[in-house]
Amino acid sequence: MSGATELKPSCQETRAAIDVARHGLHADRSFRDILVHLDGSVRDAAVIARADALATASGAHVCGFLTNEVPLVGLGGGAIADGVPDVWIREEHELDRIERQARAAVESMQASADLRRQDGSRRELMAAAIPLARVVDLVVMALPYGGGTLLPEMFETILFEAGAPVLAVPPSTNFPASAETVVVGWRDTRESAHAVAAALPLLQRARRVYLTVVADNAGEELSGAPATDMARHLVRHGVPVEIRHLPKHPRPADALMDEVANVGAGLLVVGGYSRSRLREKILGGVTLDLLQKSRVPLLMAH
Repeated sequence: MSGATELKPSCQETRAAIDVARHGLHADRSFRDILVHLDGSVRDAAVIARADALATASGAHVCGFLTNEVPLVGLGGGAIADGVPDVWIREEHELDRIERQARAAVESMQASADLRRQDGSRRELMAAAIPLARVVDLVVMALPYGGGTLLPEMFETILFEAGAPVLAVPPSTNFPASAETVVVGWRDTRESAHAVAAALPLLQRARRVYLTVVADNAGEELSGAPATDMARHLVRHGVPVEIRHLPKHPRPADALMDEVANVGAGLLVVGGYSRSRLREKILGGVTLDLLQKSRVPLLMAH
């Protein structure tokens, strides 16, 4: 691939990876609890399909978390005899319908699964999401942009307040359960390290993992010590990894997405929001670009 230099682990490290695969070392690195955020939209189908495939492959339990943002409605015209506005009655019927639909989808999963429903204001929904996200290995939800207005705030709440890794899923359901090829957008940051750790169960099942570094400035791609150290760490966990150095790009997110397309990756793993959310929204940044444009599932951690 143009503009990239390749650096592979040593033969000794490669043999170590083969031994890990052969003898089942580190086999305990697997998902056991997965939280799935649902909002009753058409995007739920892709989210459920992805979560079911992941949970089935790893023997995990899925908790479906259905959120319904209920707007505050004043007691005015339209109130019925007992004092409850008829718009509330219609809203409750609609929410019950959404729940029946979501429950049927969750109960049709191959994996062990249950459903929790939360109605309320946006603040109440965020508060309910935090404790649930803190006690799972992974949260699966739709890509937060291009859908409902609640999704970006829910994504950030789970990532920052709960501290949970998030797998953001695009609308398509055509991706396999375990991506054979994975691109890891690596930087020597806490966020990137957390993302790699969270993705280990997926990286161990992949056939090819590209630890990809996009240079911050000209010439930086010649220095790869931190990436080499992470590659060695991954090899010791049985991950078939190769380091890729890409030259400086005016939009690093585009460079990563081009790399995903070039190698045919089905998953992109990156650290999320290495600078403040406000600054990223004002100035633009890698995280925001990826969340708005990614065409493959995107695993992020902070």
